[in-house]
Amino acid sequence: MIKVRGLLFPCVSLLAVLCLLTADRIFAQSNDPRAALAPDSDSNVLLARGLLTRRGKAGSLWTLEPKNSPKARGESIIQVTFTTPPGQGSQTYAGYDDKVVELTGEVKSIFNGNAVLSKIRSIGILDSPLNLSASLRPDAVAQGPSDSSENRGDRVPYKHAYYLFLASVPTGCQVCYVPLLITQLSLEEIAKGNPAVLGVYIVTYERDSIWEMKGAVPIEPTVIEAAPRIIHLNGDAYRYQALFPSEVLKLIENPGGTIPISRPMVMNKAVPGASLPQLIADFRDLQDRAHTSP
Repeated sequence: MIKVRGLLFPCVSLLAVLCLLTADRIFAQSNDPRAALAPDSDSNVLLARGLLTRRGKAGSLWTLEPKNSPKARGESIIQVTFTTPPGQGSQTYAGYDDKVVELTGEVKSIFNGNAVLSKIRSIGILDSPLNLSASLRPDAVAQGPSDSSENRGDRVPYKHAYYLFLASVPTGCQVCYVPLLITQLSLEEIAKGNPAVLGVYIVTYERDSIWEMKGAVPIEPTVIEAAPRIIHLNGDAYRYQALFPSEVLKLIENPGGTIPISRPMVMNKAVPGASLPQLIADFRDLQDRAHTSP
């Protein structure tokens, strides 16, 4: 206690309280899942939500007028553009044409509020805001979304799935939120020089439940190191681990999981031709074939 003009101040107690409050704030931030899953804070990484349209004679110019008032390099962005290779490459994002999407990309240049992207990190079609735990109930999964691509005969099934583990030391609660990557071709096949494809990117909680459907991520041969089984996505390096169909089904057929957790309101990001019912059908087929093969 310190006496000042007849008054006593519990300095040590006050200091202890301040330290505890500071520690509690730091702990809360480090364990907040939003901190682990937030978009990259790099000023060159832009997250935009709006209507995506394809333009140009070759159909390789894409534009988006963001509705979420994003900023990049300190400048307000009123339009986002990017290009895709002509020919077959221009079809990569065909399922997102004239859809309201959430798009994350790396900014190449900005001119008069137009951000030109050099690379797409993730993309997904936005549904209305919803509680993910409610949307992932077994009955909701069985019904599936109203995806116009579900009846297309040219749909390519998804046959491969990988858990992604950070190759670097995780921070905060990152270790709890393990990404699941689902692809049509194996990563080894893509690494051999196949054209870039879009893989379904799902964030899980402890590999027990689906935390968030993040949409799709482009996968190019250059991002895969097949020998050490490393893949570079969204600015991070991950060790990838292939899953058996039964392991994938255990998660996507029971997306609510067994561990009770509080879930936030999220914006669902859908991938054309890759709804949960479609993915379930794909991996059930793979499992059935494995059981019947000699």
